[in-house]
Amino acid sequence: MDSSSKFLSDLEKAKRDINFEHTFREPQTAALKAFYDSKDSICLLPTGGGKSVIYQITPFLAKYKLNSDSGLITIVISPLNAIMYDQVLKLTAKGIKACYVDMAAKSGHSFGLKKRNSSDIEDSDDSDQENNNEPEKVHCNVSFKSIEKGDYNIIYCHPEALLSTKQGQKLLNSSSFQKKVVCVAIDEAHMIQQWYVTKLNILVRAVPEIN
Repeated sequence: MDSSSKFLSDLEKAKRDINFEHTFREPQTAALKAFYDSKDSICLLPTGGGKSVIYQITPFLAKYKLNSDSGLITIVISPLNAIMYDQVLKLTAKGIKACYVDMAAKSGHSFGLKKRNSSDIEDSDDSDQENNNEPEKVHCNVSFKSIEKGDYNIIYCHPEALLSTKQGQKLLNSSSFQKKVVCVAIDEAHMIQQWYVTKLNILVRAVPEIN
């Protein structure tokens, strides 16, 4: 099997891992092929154009490329807590192991599922019965040790969380963590200009093998 055929085969497997049933558009496929070939890329798409799924699938695509069962990690640098919260909430709802680290970097954050109490369901209106049978999403703290071990495939971080805190720097300096990181994605293009010269180059040096 040639490299292009293997890429497409691995991409289909990774799509199943994240329950993505749509066909990737050409810019999305091109960005993922660049990742697969260990090249940097910039992907400019309009709002709603499918930017997030590009980096969200990368740790699963890398799993098949590298034939690895260990917890591979993609770091997503994002400037807004609200965006990180929303993305992690959606990913965990789909069963994808994701967390976010805010600027303070005292711990990570994720969401678990909790079965609703049967008495709560019985007391609700009949019209709400169907929704109330769904598990409740519960916020939970995530230790940096758990992040370092690779328990979460996608880690959203404010740039300051990794680069300007003791916890973040300790994580970046961990050789076991570095070996698990397969991709660093910058979620907002303007951050490359704003942060790269003084900050993000530190991240690139810390995990030199990433895409």
